[in-house]
Amino acid sequence: MYQPRATRVARALIVLAVTLVVMPVVFFLPPHLLWPIVVLGAGAYLARKYWVGEYHVRHFQGACPRCGTELEMKAGQRVRNGQVLECYGCHRQPRLVIDEPDD
Repeated sequence: MYQPRATRVARALIVLAVTLVVMPVVFFLPPHLLWPIVVLGAGAYLARKYWVGEYHVRHFQGACPRCGTELEMKAGQRVRNGQVLECYGCHRQPRLVIDEPDD
């Protein structure tokens, strides 16, 4: 399912805002410097994940164009068009091409 840019930006900004609110709170938990760094790293990771993921996978079915091995992708994963996948059969890295359904 396609995620518009405005939705992706809003989610990324919400994650960053929550990160900035939680960082001072976790500072008071020992060890004092570690937890804010962990929260900042997790917030940056999640914000990037929401920003870059143009599509939200509901179902994926595909095969490697070289060896025919079925490629796997979990439901709920965020992907973008042209993303590189890993084939564990031949170790080739095919690119994901997303076809929009005609509604």
